[in-house]
Amino acid sequence: TTESTTTAQIPDVLLGDVDCNGELTISDAVLLCRIAAEYVDDDVKLTEQNFIAADFDKDKLITILDVTKLLKHLSQLPNEQ
Repeated sequence: TTESTTTAQIPDVLLGDVDCNGELTISDAVLLCRIAAEYVDDDVKLTEQNFIAADFDKDKLITILDVTKLLKHLSQLPNEQ
């Protein structure tokens, strides 16, 4: 007999796009700060996709280090006018 396992497909995730809207903005950094500080409203649900996007250093934890790395990355993006 053979066993079949199915795993849920996670869509491609843009690292740092914590709100999963397809763009990297300061709003993602603010949300990531709130998540890292555990200061989120009850209506904010952290999905697996949000968690993957928020784990900027890929250590499977959401910490201030993720915030720092995301802010550094955002500061290096070209300015849009």
